[in-house]
Amino acid sequence: MTIKRLLGVTFAVILAVSCLLCGGCSTPDIAMQVGSKSYTMGEYLAYMYNTMYTDSTSYTYFYYYGEEAFDQKVTYGANAEVITLSDYIIRTTKDQIIRQKALEDLMKENNIGFDPELLEEVTAELAELKPDQFLQFGFNNDRYIAMYKAVQLNESSLFLGLYDKGGVREVSKEAEQTWFDEHYFSYKSFELSLVDKDGKDLPEEEKTAIQAQMNGYLKLYEEKGKTAAAFDEVYRQYLADVAKAEEADKDDEKTENEGDSTNSTDVDADELDEEKEEIADRIDLIDSVDGILDLNTGYTADEELFKAVKTIGEGEAAIKEYQKGGTAKTLALILRMDPEAERGKDDDGNDIDFFADQHETTLYYMKNDEFTQLVNEKVAAVTAQVTVNERAIKAAKPKDMWIG
Repeated sequence: MTIKRLLGVTFAVILAVSCLLCGGCSTPDIAMQVGSKSYTMGEYLAYMYNTMYTDSTSYTYFYYYGEEAFDQKVTYGANAEVITLSDYIIRTTKDQIIRQKALEDLMKENNIGFDPELLEEVTAELAELKPDQFLQFGFNNDRYIAMYKAVQLNESSLFLGLYDKGGVREVSKEAEQTWFDEHYFSYKSFELSLVDKDGKDLPEEEKTAIQAQMNGYLKLYEEKGKTAAAFDEVYRQYLADVAKAEEADKDDEKTENEGDSTNSTDVDADELDEEKEEIADRIDLIDSVDGILDLNTGYTADEELFKAVKTIGEGEAAIKEYQKGGTAKTLALILRMDPEAERGKDDDGNDIDFFADQHETTLYYMKNDEFTQLVNEKVAAVTAQVTVNERAIKAAKPKDMWIG
């Protein structure tokens, strides 16, 4: 995960295949004045195009309603004001222009330019544009390129320019390491449910058998050497046992349905070629202001399982009962790992440096609240310096930019 993904908006170059924006009508040259900077109609239209085809609300309504989406009611702003999608696009376009001006001002104040690496990526993306791709929408490629660079680069470049190495407010490696150690968690686990398919508690004798089975896995792990590799060996045995149990259940069901007895096939961990090389997934979590995030999936992790993981010391394995999803009683064998240890090798044969790989993500969660406050204060200041040419805005109808 990178700052570009965390802060920026992912754009696709969308091929334009529609009619002229305003069909020859006369419109003013300047759409907005933000502080000392004037935004021409072409620049405003480029931002509107961006809003229509990358904003999540717009995209969702277009997906479901098509051209009729423009008259649909949506909510806008912190107060959830109900307006049409067309008005939402107009307001969001203005907001984006104001925000980019605020970011540009902050970059200038702190002597920060575009991040070179991100600029190189964006330049490569823009090289795919076709000549005069956007003329039918009332703006040229240069206007689009300026908008695209601003939206893709300003926020990320400002953030990195403030907090990354050599930045105006550089985060020290020691502070970063401390935050990393407190907020990153890594583990492997496998589990057995303590409830039936209807969510009801299993009989006590079945729970006792499951506990004994888990105790056996933990003992095997200890006998194998108490390492991640040992845990994977135990995991393969667990897979074999689960497969064997499922096979037995099928045989029992067949016997009940057909009155016919069939011998089940014994399943051994070493006999399952496909499972022999299986290893338990290593899960990496961040305990952040956004919740417990699973780095493997990008989604929120099970908080109850996370609580169980936290009770285990790094490098130790233990059997823990927890409420899966907050409801289903579950018994898990968990190996909590040092987030930086046992990462293996990269493609070049070097040890994987997980701490370094997570540098930008760590910075984001360390400093995003501070950064957000800084930007919001500047946006408020810039907003007070905005003059809008309403005649120009009314002339630029979102529906005229619809490509269907």
